[in-house]
Amino acid sequence: MRIDVVVAPHAVRRWQGLIRDRLLAGADVRFRAGRSGPPLPGAVTALLALEKIVLWRGREALFDLIEVPPDAWRPDDDEVDLVLDLDGGETPSGRGASFCPVFDGLPSELAVISALLSGHMPEIAILDRRDGSALALGRPSSEGAGGLTGALDSVLSRTVVLIESLVSAPRRPAPRPAPVPRRHGPPRPAAVLLKSVARQAGRAAYKLCIFTPHWRVGWRRHDGPGVIDRLDLDGPAFHTLPDPGHRFFADPFPVVWKGREAIFVEDLDHRLGKGTISAIELKDATPGAPMTVLEEPWHLSYPFLIEEAGHLYMLPEASLSGNVTLYRCLDFPSRWERCATLLSGVEVADATIFRHGGRYWMFAVTREGRGGYSDTLRIWHAPGLFGPWEEHGLRPVSIDAASARPAGGVASRRGALWRPFQDCADGYGTALGIARIDRLDPDHFDETVVARLRPGPRWPGRRIHTLTRWGALECIDGSAIMPRLPAMRRLAEVWARPRAASIAASGDYD
Repeated sequence: MRIDVVVAPHAVRRWQGLIRDRLLAGADVRFRAGRSGPPLPGAVTALLALEKIVLWRGREALFDLIEVPPDAWRPDDDEVDLVLDLDGGETPSGRGASFCPVFDGLPSELAVISALLSGHMPEIAILDRRDGSALALGRPSSEGAGGLTGALDSVLSRTVVLIESLVSAPRRPAPRPAPVPRRHGPPRPAAVLLKSVARQAGRAAYKLCIFTPHWRVGWRRHDGPGVIDRLDLDGPAFHTLPDPGHRFFADPFPVVWKGREAIFVEDLDHRLGKGTISAIELKDATPGAPMTVLEEPWHLSYPFLIEEAGHLYMLPEASLSGNVTLYRCLDFPSRWERCATLLSGVEVADATIFRHGGRYWMFAVTREGRGGYSDTLRIWHAPGLFGPWEEHGLRPVSIDAASARPAGGVASRRGALWRPFQDCADGYGTALGIARIDRLDPDHFDETVVARLRPGPRWPGRRIHTLTRWGALECIDGSAIMPRLPAMRRLAEVWARPRAASIAASGDYD
């Protein structure tokens, strides 16, 4: 297959070179000079240069210019099978199929920058230039984006993934309507820079007084319908697991094992910034002291639990290790041993396994060193828990900050599978969603979002991002304000009591 990558001849960016490199293994891919559009405004160029010095300290970014060797360019008279128009200009006639990325419905990198300077992440669409249909869509996450350069990395890295998937994967979703172009106000880089500096100064001052983010875990025991059944947070009240203040608990996974109850959590010490896995055993409806049960040189969280052939296994999130590692319980709840590596060489977060149709399925979000962890959903399947694991035909299944990231175990209810997910469209952990899986096989995946839940009277706070249940034990988590000084914590508790009562009475919790 012969592919042209159309770029501005004197301004080839690293992300464009990355697309060519990704496709070279299976095709003859060359650059072709396009029609150079208007140059970047001088203020934008200055802002990016300043960020490279202050925020990135010389590290490479996807918007960097790169040098292209002469043999990487295709002669003008060669015919090709596919044109990837990354320049946003008119596609030359007689060049075969033509795909073009657009951002909020508009082509070119200026559209990306305009959206980001207007304060939001643009929607990515890969259009078929012949009829204007959208062949692939993506909503990147803003999680972890540092300045305009970091936000560009987030958007452009996901654009690379969408194009690679569209060209290389033998199967892809059916075309969808192209997005309507969204018009943005004039870019104001100076205002963005001032706002960014003010925001970072404010965050620094806030962190001097407050441990942030600080998560908390809620739990309840009941035999009635839970959140997935009711599609709301009603039911018995959640009890909050106490924490020592300088540490938080998050990502709760309850289990009832051989007559004993425990809740496994991410346990993060703010002073160290690294998570371990702890267990909190429940005795006579009273939580015991947290005990560290798993620690590695890298950060651990999301201690997903699964039972198999009479054994209890844990699959914690360990993205920095580059592996998805399974642990077996030797002595409940305190002793665990590493027993298998299910995936390797991939940056995976929040892997969630369940059984369906005679196979095992693993849902997770992935990244490749850039952008956030909350927008790229991938699926693997295997004949058994220990594999071999094979990736789904859709690679990735979706790029969507509003629904990609798992938020707990998949449940079977009312003849269907129900998947809790994190809605990070407005920021990490701001909402929790529930989707019904309508079709799942090695080549297809369809789901319908049926509910989106935010903190409220039953679970006050600003964030919510995990929902799990094992038998009668149901858990949730959310955020809390945790002052660094004990005296400030006591004042915050006194202030929170009447406020919580007022919220519960009025229902006004936005």
